[in-house]
Amino acid sequence: MPNVRQFWLQNAAGGRFGLNGESGAWLTLPEGLGYELSPPFGDLGRGFFTPLDEITEPQGSVAGELVFEPPAYANYRTLMDWIAAAGSLLLIYCPYGDQEFQKRVYVESVGKGELDKARLLHCPVSFFGLTPWRRPVPTEISMDTEEPGGSRPRYSGRYPGRYGKDAHGTMSARIAASGHIPGAVLLRIYGGIEDPEIRLTGVDSGKVYGICRLQEVSIGSTEVLELSTDWEDSYVRKIAATGEQTNLLPFLDISQDPYFHTPTDEASVLTVQSDSPFSGSAELLVYSYYRTV
Repeated sequence: MPNVRQFWLQNAAGGRFGLNGESGAWLTLPEGLGYELSPPFGDLGRGFFTPLDEITEPQGSVAGELVFEPPAYANYRTLMDWIAAAGSLLLIYCPYGDQEFQKRVYVESVGKGELDKARLLHCPVSFFGLTPWRRPVPTEISMDTEEPGGSRPRYSGRYPGRYGKDAHGTMSARIAASGHIPGAVLLRIYGGIEDPEIRLTGVDSGKVYGICRLQEVSIGSTEVLELSTDWEDSYVRKIAATGEQTNLLPFLDISQDPYFHTPTDEASVLTVQSDSPFSGSAELLVYSYYRTV
C-alpha cells in the first residue's frame, strides 16, 4: 500500500506504534494538516481592515482512516489496547526526508466497520490537536565555552552531545531563527555551578528576550540544573544523582521573563554565566513550532 508520508503514535514512555504497515495498520487519507486562523478585524472603511489584538487560533484536529491488514480485527485490537495504555500521546509526522514533527494529541473518535473483500478493515479516526507541530532542532546549535582572560574554544555536534566538559566561565549557544511561532529550549547543565544566570539575546537587535536568574542556588558536581521554556511545561529544577527533583521556582528572580522563547525573525544567543567559575557540561535542545508543515 503506497504511503509517501509517514506517521507514528508515541506514548508517554517514548514507545512508538507505527502507522505505516509495520504492525498491520496504516493511517491513510489524512486531513487537518494545514492550519486556520481566526483574527478579529477592525473595519477602517472603504474596504480597508486591520487585524486587532492577538491572533486567535482555533483548536484543530487531525483525522484520517486507519486501514488494518489481516488479521484485521486482531491488529485493530492491538492498536486500541496500546492507545488505552499510552497515557499522553504524540502524533509523529514525517512529510519528507527524515525530518520528524510532533503534535500532542487526544483521541477524539475511532470508528469500526466491516471487512471489505480484501479482508481489510477501514476505521475513521480523529485526534484533537493540543499543540502546534513541534520539531527538535539540534543541528542548528553550536556551543562555545569561554575561559576568563583566555581564548574561546568552539565545540559543536548533535544533541545530546555535551559541551565544555573541562572549561569554565561562560557557556553560550547560537540559535538560528526558525518556526512560525516563538520556540522553546530544554537546557541541562551538568556539574557544579552557583547562582547561574541564563540569558537569551537577539543577535541583530541586541534585545534581551528573557533572563532566568537563580539566587542562592548551588548545583553540586553530581547534580543537574534543568530549564524548560516549553509553552505547556515551563520549569527550572535541580535533579540529584538519585533522581530526586527540586523545584527552583522560589529562587527565581522574576524581574525578567525566566521562561523565554526563541524569536522567529532573528538568530539569538543563549548564554550561561555565574558569579564564580564553574565546570561541567551542558546539553541544549531547541524546539521550533509550526502551524503547518
